[in-house]
Amino acid sequence: MRNLSSTISHLEFLHQQGSTEPSNFVTAVKKSLFEINISTSHTSYRPFLFNQLLNSFSLSQLVFHGRLEQVHAELGVPDNSSENPVIFVSGLPVSIPFEITLYNISSVNRLWLRMTMSDETTQFVFLDSNLLGGCKDAKKFTYVAPFYRTPKAASFTLRVCIGMECLFEDVHSVKGNGGPKRALAYLCNEKEVYFSRVSRG
Repeated sequence: MRNLSSTISHLEFLHQQGSTEPSNFVTAVKKSLFEINISTSHTSYRPFLFNQLLNSFSLSQLVFHGRLEQVHAELGVPDNSSENPVIFVSGLPVSIPFEITLYNISSVNRLWLRMTMSDETTQFVFLDSNLLGGCKDAKKFTYVAPFYRTPKAASFTLRVCIGMECLFEDVHSVKGNGGPKRALAYLCNEKEVYFSRVSRG
């Protein structure tokens, strides 16, 4: 329900920006959401309202004018592999030199690097798109990101990807990890980054 309401709010915003009228289907969804909220507040839940929406949907009602642009990203770490890992010291931050290419990203988008260890410990790093340079269609740059939670282990692997905040999602509280306040839409597949602890010879 929350995601559906957020999508309708997003569509209404786009219609206002383009000075266009919403389709009959969007109007029907908005009306049904209002009725569902009333029914869940005062009586039992009525799933037939969703069935009414499905029956009213027709692909022929969707009309799009303009150019579709795919929003995606490429992410890599030069020369990194299990045979050539990034060297780290346990308990100290380690710098990771990422090569990033962004496609069709606007300066209003909020981008995050999500870095996850095998134990599902996750750290987020914010990417300020105003500092990235390049053109709107493609931005290619090197970004050195710190990872703070290096373990007491001989080696470890991070799974890294780039996510974009869904600006029209409801804001939710984050439990002190400094990460995104909204749900993320991921722009690339996870990239594995390999690390090995510095040897003391």
